[in-house]
Amino acid sequence: MRFPSQSSLHRVAAATTVFSHSPVVVMSTRPSFHGRGGGRGYRNFAGEFHSHPTHDANFNFKHNYNAQSYNYCTHENNQNNYTASGRGGGGNFGGRGAPPHSRWQNQAADGVRRQKPADFRTWEFAKQPPPPNSERFVVLSYNILADYLANGHRNLYFHIPRQFMSWEWRKSNILFELKLWSPDIMCLQEVDKFQELEEDLRGRGYSGIWKMRTGEPVDGCAIFFRTRRFKLMFEDRIEYNKHGMRDNVAQVCVLEALNQNHRGDQLSSSSSGVPNRVVVCNIHVLYNPRRGEMKLGQVRMLLEKAHAVSKTWDDAPIVLCGDFNCTPKSALYNFIAEKKLDISQVDRDNVSGQASAEIRPPSRSYGYNFRGQLAGNMANSTMTPSPNNISETDNFNSQSDNSCSTSDPKFVEESMVDRASGLPSQPAGDLNTSNFGDAVFNADIATKNKPLYNPSMWTAMEKATATGNTNITILEHPLKLRSTYSEVVDSSGTRDPCGEPLVTSYNSCFMGTVDYIWRSEGLQTVKVLAPIQKDVMQPSGGFPTKKWGSDHIALASELAFTR
Repeated sequence: MRFPSQSSLHRVAAATTVFSHSPVVVMSTRPSFHGRGGGRGYRNFAGEFHSHPTHDANFNFKHNYNAQSYNYCTHENNQNNYTASGRGGGGNFGGRGAPPHSRWQNQAADGVRRQKPADFRTWEFAKQPPPPNSERFVVLSYNILADYLANGHRNLYFHIPRQFMSWEWRKSNILFELKLWSPDIMCLQEVDKFQELEEDLRGRGYSGIWKMRTGEPVDGCAIFFRTRRFKLMFEDRIEYNKHGMRDNVAQVCVLEALNQNHRGDQLSSSSSGVPNRVVVCNIHVLYNPRRGEMKLGQVRMLLEKAHAVSKTWDDAPIVLCGDFNCTPKSALYNFIAEKKLDISQVDRDNVSGQASAEIRPPSRSYGYNFRGQLAGNMANSTMTPSPNNISETDNFNSQSDNSCSTSDPKFVEESMVDRASGLPSQPAGDLNTSNFGDAVFNADIATKNKPLYNPSMWTAMEKATATGNTNITILEHPLKLRSTYSEVVDSSGTRDPCGEPLVTSYNSCFMGTVDYIWRSEGLQTVKVLAPIQKDVMQPSGGFPTKKWGSDHIALASELAFTR
């Protein structure tokens, strides 16, 4: 199949589904972010006009649309009070109100029934409304998939056409998606093109700060905030390599609300008269499932830092965002939610629960490559692409290894370092075959004489990393945190019994939830952005797709100050 020119493929409409049998919808080459229609024209490849603009497809992302359908918001008396900030967390960066309801009535009168796409995302509201006139803001957490990681680990994305994996294509989709959710604060992970994002978002009213990971990685964490809503009061970061916890980083900043919405209306400050402030934390936790002590140590240090900063700034409430590389109800998740964890009751290899979400092929064989990395030997195997989500030609690195090893290839080097003591001292290609039998025999004796590793028996060093003390096994933190998604009833069938999304990360080797937004006391969850249904995501074989720009999905929550 031949692809049209790049100009006609500038952006895929958000109204298309993750996979579709209908003609592909594209946008005009020069989109505008201004005006009611946004200057966007839609055509399919046959040149027919498409009358379903993205702005309409995501119309009810605005919280004041059909407000009478929500339990706490009546049509007559609550709607105006509940939208005091004038923002619905969706639509466009201008925060403009929704189009007149009669527009939809006119569409119905025209006999045009516009069905929502299967991957349509809507807002789900908490049952309890926030206090009247309370100031609200939308916070977003999004692992956007670093470009160098996408290119360096193509085995995770072998089924995706190359053009959809290009940074320009993915960036365009990501920026357009951010426009829809219209967050006031964004916490991004795996950011390796910060300058590009900063330039694009500056023109839309955002300012940002970035912290690159230490060592060889070139990605990092970034926090952006809308400058007409917040100003930056304080900034700090954590470099975990200084504490023996690898090259991961975390960010902490204090943002002060400017106490007015986009119309200039004055909003409430805290009861003490101090301007509303929020401590924003952003983290990308170590991936390696086997290093539970480092995962716990990284989160522990961030929570301690957040608590100290909050105390310095008049007990400002805290928002904690990021890719935590742990699944719901895992030991790490429970530590954050329950404030306490006895690590002696948990296997170090099982702290994150990631193994429960791994995707493993029915059969595979393994071999060590010359870099000492564990890789599936799939040279003679082939996979038949699905016509629903990839093209017949130009697959993204179809020659690459497409097996799933026991840890994500993005960080497989971490795992190999940990296992270095068990690997041959010589590279695989330099083994002397004449001595191979003796080497195996000697290794077998050494293995028998060496005590087996018991993951439930934490060493003193592992205890110190996890808890900060070699002599204790009880890990505690002082913050009362709630996951925002767990506080809102699941009305879309996209979340688990705990209220967490069923899927926030999906590639060819993993499908599960690792991303979260937590809030402390002093904030109230107003609404959350519903995830994409799991059965809608599955046929794609793994994200990114033509429409979605990362292998994670964005999470977003609207929060209200309650002090």
